[in-house]
Amino acid sequence: MMPVLEDYDVAVVAQEGDLSNGYVFLVKPPQEEPKLRVATYSNGEWNLVAYNPKIGVEKFTDEHEIIGRLVGIYRVRAYEQTIVANPEGIRRHLF
Repeated sequence: MMPVLEDYDVAVVAQEGDLSNGYVFLVKPPQEEPKLRVATYSNGEWNLVAYNPKIGVEKFTDEHEIIGRLVGIYRVRAYEQTIVANPEGIRRHLF
């Protein structure tokens, strides 16, 4: 499965301090680089789900930093431009 972002894509992230179920967030796990993950809430716990099912699910903890909610992606390939944007946030089903 392809990642949400490809080389040379530009992600637009709105500062957001709280997770919302089903939306894509830029989060920074402890001692790791920031990554885009879908926030899911189940059985009283927040989880971070990668688009690639081989990566698996990561439990969200207080040590994770929420950088913000993904609200747009700008992609240019040769003469084609693609813009996906939603001020409320990008949900998993858009990609």
